[in-house]
Amino acid sequence: IDRWKPIPIADHPYDLELCDLCVRECPIEGAIQLVPLSDDPADKRRTPQVNKACVGCGMCEMICPTEPAAIVIDAGKEWRAA
Repeated sequence: IDRWKPIPIADHPYDLELCDLCVRECPIEGAIQLVPLSDDPADKRRTPQVNKACVGCGMCEMICPTEPAAIVIDAGKEWRAA
């Protein structure tokens, strides 16, 4: 990576079986967790769940590599997973 021509962090070629960038990079411990999409234990899909500890900084939305972001922070609204 060229420090003079950085790429957006969301465009970095991550190779993760289960993306957890929002949880790992959140500056507030316990503000985000990944929860199962279904009750089926064979279903490995997860979705982000934002908790009351969230301060709305937007780090999770900025770092999310999906388009559109899997998490959306709207000022003045209750935080939600997209």
